[in-house]
Amino acid sequence: MRKTLDLLERQRELERDRRRIANDIHDELGAGLTHMTLLCELARRSPPETASDYLVQISQKARELTSAMDEIVWAVSPQNDTLESLLSYLTKFAMVFSKKCGY
Repeated sequence: MRKTLDLLERQRELERDRRRIANDIHDELGAGLTHMTLLCELARRSPPETASDYLVQISQKARELTSAMDEIVWAVSPQNDTLESLLSYLTKFAMVFSKKCGY
């Protein structure tokens, strides 16, 4: 009986995680793609000299979404469920963050 209860609890936790991940993907990517769509429309309606500013913003948003997707894929990949993998990820994140901050 205890084993069955433990199994059901793990299944419920897994389902909660899946729901959270689906919501994260929907929110993050949905909002970003909507933003890009609006920027595309602004670029299309703008004179060429200002349209390039929107194209820069679209490019930046695409990079952000790619990074967000990489993070989500990393988080759900079972092969990353180790301390070594977490430390490697945090090290890479710290290096990128320090470069962005000029350290």
